[in-house]
Amino acid sequence: VEQEDAQQVVLLARIDGDVAWFCITGYAEPGHEGRVEFGPTLQTGAGEGKLSRDQIGRLMVEADPLDGIEQSDEGGRFWHATARYDVAVWRGAPDALTTPTSVWLTLGDLQRLAKRSGTLTNELRTVLSLVLARA
Repeated sequence: VEQEDAQQVVLLARIDGDVAWFCITGYAEPGHEGRVEFGPTLQTGAGEGKLSRDQIGRLMVEADPLDGIEQSDEGGRFWHATARYDVAVWRGAPDALTTPTSVWLTLGDLQRLAKRSGTLTNELRTVLSLVLARA
């Protein structure tokens, strides 16, 4: 599969005192009927809950970039498929990002979720690696 535009993946954090909170979103993923996998706060693509680049751009006005990288998507298994992964600190109201399937969690919460198979999408695990590289 060849891709014209890189997918955009964004994980937003907010700082409350000395605790970092990360907003993750539940997405219906193919092959997971009746349940969701948790993914990044925002991402482009087709499907429920996914946004356009313009929609993400409008939301990112209220965020301060922390880290980012563009790399091959899904471990390079798709020819010429790349994704832009970004972590940013959200300055807006926490509920401005809340959807029925999103939640704010700490890194400890995310670590516990990651221990359960099929709970976190590849996109979320990849963007979380940027957070851990800064820890």
